[in-house]
Amino acid sequence: MDAAVRVVTSNDKLTASVEGIECIMIEAMIQNYAGDLHCAWMTARRASAVAQMLGLHRGSSKPSTFKVLVPETSSGFDPDQFCCRIIEMDRYLSLTLGLPQSSLETRGFGAEAMAACHPLDRIARLQCIIADRILSRRVGGPNKKKSENIQHIDEMLKEAAALMPSQWWLTPDLDANNLTAPNPLPEVARAMYQFSHFHLVLRLHLPYVLRSSGNSMCEHSKATAIHSAREIMSRYIAFRKWNTGIYYCRGVDYLSFIALIVLCLVHIDARNQPMAQHEVVLDHSRPSDRAMMERTVGILRIMEDDAIATKLSRIMEYLLQVEAASASGIGYNTSTSEVDEGLATECDGRFVDEENGVLQLQIPYFGTITLQRGLAPSTVTAAGILSTQACEHTQPSLTAWDNQWSLLDSSEHMGELDDWTLQSINEGLFGDLLGFGSTDQGPEPVLDESFIHIPSSLEMGE
Repeated sequence: MDAAVRVVTSNDKLTASVEGIECIMIEAMIQNYAGDLHCAWMTARRASAVAQMLGLHRGSSKPSTFKVLVPETSSGFDPDQFCCRIIEMDRYLSLTLGLPQSSLETRGFGAEAMAACHPLDRIARLQCIIADRILSRRVGGPNKKKSENIQHIDEMLKEAAALMPSQWWLTPDLDANNLTAPNPLPEVARAMYQFSHFHLVLRLHLPYVLRSSGNSMCEHSKATAIHSAREIMSRYIAFRKWNTGIYYCRGVDYLSFIALIVLCLVHIDARNQPMAQHEVVLDHSRPSDRAMMERTVGILRIMEDDAIATKLSRIMEYLLQVEAASASGIGYNTSTSEVDEGLATECDGRFVDEENGVLQLQIPYFGTITLQRGLAPSTVTAAGILSTQACEHTQPSLTAWDNQWSLLDSSEHMGELDDWTLQSINEGLFGDLLGFGSTDQGPEPVLDESFIHIPSSLEMGE
């Protein structure tokens, strides 16, 4: 791999061609499979730049006009399809990491081109278009058009789902019988597009998940996010039962991480809103939800020699500890602060006050989430309550972090883990959950001022 990068994909004379872009994308795919999403994002961005330099984004009825190293490459070459695949990877990585998407465009997303596509290819292109809408909403800019608000994007997702028959949406059968199939790729591809679909649904509704329940949009978004999180985790369990390889499709490990965090927080939040419509449903579904979350953590824990899996499972266990506390009656108040004074260099979670049950989750480039056990909502200052506004105050008593209580001690069993990827995933996730950076012009629900007055005792699981 290193030799190929040094000799081929880093050689501008070779990569300034269709074959060169293919090699760059193979490099990005390998990095993505290995879980190095940041490097994959940068590599895909390089492929986008070369594609633009060659004019592939303009398309052409004469493939021979594009630079190739071997004449045979021009035969059957479709620049629109080629660009679609580059954009597909770029937007998936951008959405997962909370980073900007590339400026690469293609005629392949036009109505005429979409109509001529196979349904599976059409759903892939629609997912790219939807990802663009969600990414544009997150990063700001001019006010969104009415057609790009949350309801419209939600309808686009429903239209994309309707392109495939209902049986297609069953969890793919990836058990041992399929290992002997001559070509398991169709089932794997189906699983990947399902993961992508439910990830898009989850991302779309994240800004409303932790809002108060007095708004119908909030209730719809919460219910939809809960459903999507469950769908992701059920498919993750089936997928990893089929393939437990450490270096295969690591992106799904991150998607399961996102889904588990959302489902945990929704359960915690629901117990602070006993009159909410979704709270009764969650009471009955908690055992099965908890089982899925614990199974997800168990899958990652099995990969004990893998730094990525170890870190993900530890963070998941930390959150499940708090969720278990909420279920058993211990109350929590939650506050957020965007001030880290440059101290946050990696995602971390710690007990900062064992006696009073104060837990902190540190998210680099976002700030700190503090969960304090047993305080009534009225005892927390207004500036400290979870809010869509930037909080400029931290609690002085919580600034000294004692390493002995670290739940995510990176000095042990972490290996050469690049926390950059996890930092960005958490930044994007919590930025969406808490409303920072959202420019959606839909109705603005009021954020519940006591976000997590939870009941519970502490238990770590997955």
